[in-house]
Amino acid sequence: MGLDNTWVKRGSKDWFELEDDCFDSGEDVIASYMCGSFSGKLYDTFVRRVTGTSLYAERIFNSTVCKMADALEKYQDDGNDEFTGEYADEYKDLVKMFRFYADAGAELISDW
Repeated sequence: MGLDNTWVKRGSKDWFELEDDCFDSGEDVIASYMCGSFSGKLYDTFVRRVTGTSLYAERIFNSTVCKMADALEKYQDDGNDEFTGEYADEYKDLVKMFRFYADAGAELISDW
């Protein structure tokens, strides 16, 4: 079974709505992030390894999302293989997404 993750407003289950086009929709996977949800199953192993937090958690509070964004950015800045290989743009988009929603105060919920 799949895992869908959705960015929501703090303390709510209401989707986090973007006010403007903050992402370039021409990038590989960022267009799906613009709608406020993504297939977490594809990224859980990577995210858990880098951040220590599973995307299968029922709700990830903003304070944890911020720490996850920090860890993902550090991992990217360290020049790890995921950011130089065939899927480099996709991983960079994932980091960008986490930083944007962390700074916006969003939380992450899961559904599987």
